[in-house]
Amino acid sequence: MKYGLDKILSQTYAKEARVRHIKNIQVSYKHNENRFALIVSGKQSSNNQTLGKGSNEQALDSNSHRELSIGRETFLATVLTQRNDIEQNKQNNPKKIVIDFSSPNIAKPFHVGHLRSTIIGNFIANINKYFDHKVIRLNYLGDWGTQFGLLQYGLKAKNIDVAKLQTNPIKTLYDVYVYANRMSREDESVQQEARKYFSEIEQGTTSLDNWKAIRETTLQELENVYQRLGIHFDEYHWESDYNGGVIKDLMGSLENDGIIRNDESGKKITTVNNRDVTVLKSDNSTLYLSRDIAALLDRYQQFEFDKMLYVVDNGQTDHFSAVFHVVKQINKKCTDCCEHIKFGRIKGMSTRSGNVVFLNDILDEAKQKMHEQQQKDYVFNWDRALQSDGDSGIKLQYLHCRLWSLEQSCGASLPEQCDPHYLPEEVIGDVVAELAKFEHILHKSSEEYEACILVGYLLRLAKHVNRMFNELKVKNVDADLASQRLLVFHTARLVVKTGLEVLGVKPLLEM
Repeated sequence: MKYGLDKILSQTYAKEARVRHIKNIQVSYKHNENRFALIVSGKQSSNNQTLGKGSNEQALDSNSHRELSIGRETFLATVLTQRNDIEQNKQNNPKKIVIDFSSPNIAKPFHVGHLRSTIIGNFIANINKYFDHKVIRLNYLGDWGTQFGLLQYGLKAKNIDVAKLQTNPIKTLYDVYVYANRMSREDESVQQEARKYFSEIEQGTTSLDNWKAIRETTLQELENVYQRLGIHFDEYHWESDYNGGVIKDLMGSLENDGIIRNDESGKKITTVNNRDVTVLKSDNSTLYLSRDIAALLDRYQQFEFDKMLYVVDNGQTDHFSAVFHVVKQINKKCTDCCEHIKFGRIKGMSTRSGNVVFLNDILDEAKQKMHEQQQKDYVFNWDRALQSDGDSGIKLQYLHCRLWSLEQSCGASLPEQCDPHYLPEEVIGDVVAELAKFEHILHKSSEEYEACILVGYLLRLAKHVNRMFNELKVKNVDADLASQRLLVFHTARLVVKTGLEVLGVKPLLEM
């Protein structure tokens, strides 16, 4: 969906250079001068390429900026006339991008600690899909490791039959896990028994019935949560896909090539940033690291990706440094495509200690509170509508609903073309200046993996559109005037709608 700025810049700069070298665009409306001002600044360019070719070639490097001046009527007509030019944002060279996000552990409820990875990963997937890249949404579920040994100990200690769990099985399993962790801190033999159980299931010497039942129960619970969030995945992978038996040859190859080695205790280790890191336990049981090394190599072979993004909290920075360090020595082309997208952790939560808030509980509470608010009368107040404090998704949803209601009830119809003569007001210039930035904002959000860039933009747009609601009427005015004003409101709604969808929020039509 193009809103004119791209076309305006294309008249000044070569298209490819425009995409690669423009770092930032500022658009402002100079009402007293009857014009729009565009200030364009450049990115760092390693080969000093220029923006433009031929006799009108214009250089734009990281230390310079250029100001363009566009007449008001030209700018309005360019931005607003293209409102229905819904393009697929085709790329000359679309990328295949695999995004690993959410990735909770089984036998534990989905809590708010998982939510940041899920929301950020979904946003990154949506915005890359918007730009026509081939996106693979991958959920890598933690269904392997010593945690299952602890869970098995707890189930035996409490005499719980997993197959007979009926009411709230995930909560029961979680309580058992917390109990077993507490016992392991008090009694070292509990931890030893847990490690022994995991070693046995990895070597295939004990029954996997409990593990299979727990995995199936958790997957059903997770699918319910994702459905409530409006999030889907293209692939579900499991840590157990890379168990000791499966990756035995890979680990042997790493050892033969000197990438990993034995330490004095018999563990297989590697050195990353002058720090020894364990890859396999002394009994050859796998770890998170060994499984992730195998998973990355498998994904590269399976998907032949151009990018592999891990959306995981910053507490895993050292872990991914180790993964990329090992894999780089096998396949540098693979790790050149990999990136760890970090975000801050929600402090004060631990599944081991039982100190978490579960997402389903939050969603249920939010639904109840929204229902209660809906039943109350509300007195509209412009000061509250235009205030800068308290910005939220609800504010954007309300704006979208109001814009939709206006289109349905105003009695005006959209014009075929924009006629700027009907749109002289300063507030319209401010709104259109914001609308023109939309595509650039999406590019910037995509490049920086930052949803807050898009959110901040939508809230600024909302402030200007709410002013326009306050200052201009569409009903009970001349038909041509109403039609042109409706065009501005309609274009704003399309931008808000698209922005919300990219953020992973379903735009509402009524609240």
